[in-house]
Amino acid sequence: MLQATNPNNGEHLMAFEALSLEQANGLIDQVAMGFTAWRGKSIAERGAILQSVAGALRVNKQLLAEWMALEMGKPLKEGL
Repeated sequence: MLQATNPNNGEHLMAFEALSLEQANGLIDQVAMGFTAWRGKSIAERGAILQSVAGALRVNKQLLAEWMALEMGKPLKEGL
């Protein structure tokens, strides 16, 4: 079991099951296949995907900043 802990106060935030070797290897294989697919995309296609990701990050910036503050001890305003 892996624990996420707030570094400011030691509070346990969440617990995660560790992956087995087989699970980790399966994820590595999926990432490798994803890279192969990414490599086959044009610059325009990659740009559109990255623009979409950037938009999602902007929409969720408050929530993401709050998570960073909890998990990393980062001041909230630095996460924004």
